[in-house]
Amino acid sequence: DFFEYVNGKWLASFQIPADKSRFGVFDELRDKSEVDVHAILTEVAEASPAPGTTEQKVGDLYASWMDEATIESRGLEPLQARLDEIAGVSDTAALQRMFGTVDYAAPFSISILPDPEDTTRYTISIDQAGLGMPDRDYYISEGEQFDTYRTAYEAYVTRIFALIGDDAAAANAETVIDLEKQIAELHWSRERSRDLDESYNPMTRQELETLVPNIDWSIVLGEAGVANIDTLVVGETTAIRDAAKLVDTVPLET
Repeated sequence: DFFEYVNGKWLASFQIPADKSRFGVFDELRDKSEVDVHAILTEVAEASPAPGTTEQKVGDLYASWMDEATIESRGLEPLQARLDEIAGVSDTAALQRMFGTVDYAAPFSISILPDPEDTTRYTISIDQAGLGMPDRDYYISEGEQFDTYRTAYEAYVTRIFALIGDDAAAANAETVIDLEKQIAELHWSRERSRDLDESYNPMTRQELETLVPNIDWSIVLGEAGVANIDTLVVGETTAIRDAAKLVDTVPLET
């Protein structure tokens, strides 16, 4: 057993840090890098470099990021334009414009990645999305562990609503999580998503529009800045198709 010969003592004696699920030399290097970068930023921020220099810009940016008192004093003001934009959505066309931006969630994601079948070119990828927790299991799997996750997530979403001054925070959190559960029930499992035979589905723009007809792809892709793309890759076909149907059946307010 050569593996045991080389690694046995380490496996028997090493204690993985309590805040980590894994630990090895690359994790140690990553932790050291964070400490080193932190030291550099702190030094720059405290050195009062000359105005206009890169050091001054980096130091000011870091100092402003760490200035919790100022951040807290501004309250919701930095968010207000986004909250107003959300409140101003009055129809599904406006909702779908949000689907196409990088700032808002949608029942599908749009990304750019190397084409798995031809890595010399990039392609647009459409994949299942729309969940706040990591994947479908967190919403539908049974057991004490998943019950704990769901309870904690409900408290988190409720807290987010309360922080923006929502008087019905608990009820609205329940509404959001119920919608996410509906999406989760349509999602493919991680194992199925990783099966390239199933999840690699190149198609034309017209084929995408046929597969998911209730999404106006000219709006969504236009907002994403890829309106002129003629071919793309679709991942979890049925999950994307069926989750998109919720746009027509779930109340717009939800």
